[in-house]
Amino acid sequence: MNIRAFRWIALLLTMILTSSPQPVWSQPARETLEIGAAWRFHKGGALSDIAVMPSSDWTRVDLPDAYNAKDGDDGGGYYRGAAWYRRTLSFTPSPTFARTYIEFDGAAVVTDLWVNGVHVGQHRGGYARFRFDLTPYLHRGNNTLLVKTDNGASLEVAPLGGDSPSSAESIVRCGW
Repeated sequence: MNIRAFRWIALLLTMILTSSPQPVWSQPARETLEIGAAWRFHKGGALSDIAVMPSSDWTRVDLPDAYNAKDGDDGGGYYRGAAWYRRTLSFTPSPTFARTYIEFDGAAVVTDLWVNGVHVGQHRGGYARFRFDLTPYLHRGNNTLLVKTDNGASLEVAPLGGDSPSSAESIVRCGW
């Protein structure tokens, strides 16, 4: 390639890359919103009861939350079973981002997620980061997230038997 052709190509690339008001490389790859504050918590119960339970029956918590951190400290039992977290968030679709995910840095041991009453998915395992694609479940305005964690004994989910005496069952952190 001669020097004249190289200069024309360099000039053309410069014009293309600088013609946008915001260069492509300076646009954020993703936007993250921490949603750990102001959740509602309830220990135990079935989905049918939880779905209609008034807010006054829920306790306000911030994530991370360890709902059974003190179990056994007084010689009593260690709670095994369902724990529920609920939060309503306002959603406005972004013109820049096509997908919306919720990401958990960990939740023990089996976690189910519902958005606006629709089951989104389940994650099995207490210590791994995981995410769900919320895009098909969200609508403009308020959306209700309902998270169920269950630390019941299971030989299929690590830690084996749901036994993790060195750490409390909880949702570690989440964001969308």
